[in-house]
Amino acid sequence: MTLFVIRDDANSQKAISNAQELIDKSNGQMDFEVIDLKDGLAKALGIKTAPTFLVNNHMKFSGVHSANTLKENFCSLNSVEVCKLTLATYLKQ
Repeated sequence: MTLFVIRDDANSQKAISNAQELIDKSNGQMDFEVIDLKDGLAKALGIKTAPTFLVNNHMKFSGVHSANTLKENFCSLNSVEVCKLTLATYLKQ
């Protein structure tokens, strides 16, 4: 999963914070990368808003989401152990 952010942006930081539970519980079952929106990859993919998540280079969605929502989006394209867990359904601030 890739997260496109604007550095020092409050919503981008919230997106990272909410993704942390999924990252931690995946125990290396998923790759997670944070890329600045100014990066050439963001421009090449036509990503203009942050935060924006990209799963398996196929599913793109924007905004701040709970760890469980992120897990469900990730698991719709992947089958790993973390997909069996229920994560936080609330947004962390």
